[in-house]
Amino acid sequence: MRSIRRAILVPLIPLTGLALGATAWGIHEAARRDLMAGFERSLLAAAQGLAAGVEVAVDGTPEFDPEGVELPELGRDDPDFFYRVMDGAGRTVAASKGAPKVSGVVSSSSPWFTSIPHGDRTFRAVHLRVERAPERDEEDVVAWLRANPDASLPPTESRTFWVVVGRSQAPVTRALARLRRRLLLGFTVLFAMLVVLPAWIVWRALGPLADLSRQASRIGPDEPEARLPEGGVAAEIRGLVVAFNRALDRLAGAYERQKRFTADAAHELRTPLAAIRAQCEVALRHPRDAADLKEALKAVHRRVLKLGTMVEDLLRLTRLGNGTGPGEVTPVDLGALAREVGEAHRPSARAKGVDLSVHAPRKVRIPGYAQLLEECVSNLVENAVRHTPQGGRVAVEIRAGPPPTVVVTDTGTGIPPEHLPRIFERFYRADPARSPRAGGAGLGLAIAREIARLHQGDIRVESEPGRGSRFEVMLPGTDNIPRVPPS
Repeated sequence: MRSIRRAILVPLIPLTGLALGATAWGIHEAARRDLMAGFERSLLAAAQGLAAGVEVAVDGTPEFDPEGVELPELGRDDPDFFYRVMDGAGRTVAASKGAPKVSGVVSSSSPWFTSIPHGDRTFRAVHLRVERAPERDEEDVVAWLRANPDASLPPTESRTFWVVVGRSQAPVTRALARLRRRLLLGFTVLFAMLVVLPAWIVWRALGPLADLSRQASRIGPDEPEARLPEGGVAAEIRGLVVAFNRALDRLAGAYERQKRFTADAAHELRTPLAAIRAQCEVALRHPRDAADLKEALKAVHRRVLKLGTMVEDLLRLTRLGNGTGPGEVTPVDLGALAREVGEAHRPSARAKGVDLSVHAPRKVRIPGYAQLLEECVSNLVENAVRHTPQGGRVAVEIRAGPPPTVVVTDTGTGIPPEHLPRIFERFYRADPARSPRAGGAGLGLAIAREIARLHQGDIRVESEPGRGSRFEVMLPGTDNIPRVPPS
């Protein structure tokens, strides 16, 4: 079974971790770039300061004079700092103590940076290209000419030098290590909060559902009227509670109808079974001649036939309720069907003194099961004739619609309003005092309604005590009718 909490929290945890990890990585990378940029700017400034001490003598000899350079590391022996000054051929002009060997002969004229491992340290170094021309200071020229009276001044061609300055990356590494520890601690706490807080929110949000589940589990057959409280629940789940209560209402109604059906079926079957048993006991208690036994068997046979009819009706109701029709759907002429039903019931109506008429002015065809539709209309007409006194009228009318409708009206005794909602229930009789012999088993109207529903229709009834009843069988005439043959 899927859990809502798990469905929310399982993807939330890795997604939160991924988002926080990406954020921490972004912060670390941004800090590393900023630190390295500041570190490299300081290296470039130091290299530019050292470049001020690079000179070329009058005779073209390269020199490095650190006296005019303001750089703190030049005044002390710092293992985390080095410099090296090289000429264009890569020969060292000047270098700090322990400075690593580097290559300064490159084609680039812009400063460039590199990492240089040296011993247990890694240095970040900048390579700065410097152009210098020989000194032509008057005092230096006079001094050189006095020292070299037979020589002429060398040409004033510029010379290329490389100033390489490096510093240990340890401060940057330590700063990044501190940042990583703080990020790890801070984002771990934040991750825990972002997991625990949503989990608590989900728990709080689903708490009412858990309460409703516990309340629903306590609803049982002993409390058919118990319902979930619709007041005081969140608006998001109130619709669910209302729908659940409506479902309970329907189940309670079905349960109550099932109880009544079971009791009524037991009652309807008990009476003829008791009569059959009594008839058999009487026949077996004393010796009888063949004529008496034959009469007793005939009585038993009649009651067995009635029981068989009742069982067949119940089976038919079950098949109809399951949406099962007898064979193929064919076009049915409702007018012809009504006339056939009228002819079938006219003798019984005439014998009772009831006027039975059929009004079918034109053909109205619908797809359906002709046998079932005939049974539906026949049950309604039979019911109308049975409850219409002598001198009354029963009329069958076909209306084209839409929807196509069969109307059966009578001027009989009518049905009290309190019985109208239940007249289509199985075994239900509006007059409880009526015996089965007088009014049948109480299945005719139930069968008629199930037949109408099988054809995607329904039956509507209007009645007034003492003035008669009106039954309307509304048949939409659609092709969406179950075509599953009975098993």
